[in-house]
Amino acid sequence: MCHDTTLANLCSVAKVTVILDTNKNSSDGNRVPGRALGAALRDQCLPKPQLAEAEQDSAAALNLTTGRPVSDSSELLVVAGGPFFQNLEGYLEEQRITPLYWNATGEVTEFRKTATKQVVASLPIAGDHESHDIFIIQFMRDAASGSLVLNVQGFWLSGTVAGAYHVSHALLAELEQQDQAWYAYEWTDLDGDRAPDLNEIHLLEAGH
Repeated sequence: MCHDTTLANLCSVAKVTVILDTNKNSSDGNRVPGRALGAALRDQCLPKPQLAEAEQDSAAALNLTTGRPVSDSSELLVVAGGPFFQNLEGYLEEQRITPLYWNATGEVTEFRKTATKQVVASLPIAGDHESHDIFIIQFMRDAASGSLVLNVQGFWLSGTVAGAYHVSHALLAELEQQDQAWYAYEWTDLDGDRAPDLNEIHLLEAGH
């Protein structure tokens, strides 16, 4: 079944599978926001999808050589984090399937549009990344397999956590209004707790 890859269609599949990266450092890293995204989709989508998890080094989830998904359009794969730790995101960015991709140039890290290479957002690599980050939310389809993928990634873990929080506490509540394939946001901690709040997150740009 073919679904339009705008965020409004996130709840159009019967199964959600969270792809867990193999980096278990830093309090399980991307595994925590990935599981938070999966739980939010399970609890807020109607009808309620079946929720599963798959380690990215399992042949049941990805091609172990290329990172290509082995699912089809009946399943939504949830990927928290960028291509450095997530093999599936690495495959999608390398194959130019993602609307946006991560890039680093010297002292700056950035998100660029795949189609034009235009910079959407950037931050210096040096600095405080526990209270300020930029994150993207993007929904896409791997044409070869039909697999649907939701990716949420910050430049750093704090941004990925903020992205998962924003999907769970803002976007899913108004899902029908999310008519773009990707969104870029900036998060700045205002109350010193180093955790995201909705008033701390601001939209930078969105598109197809």
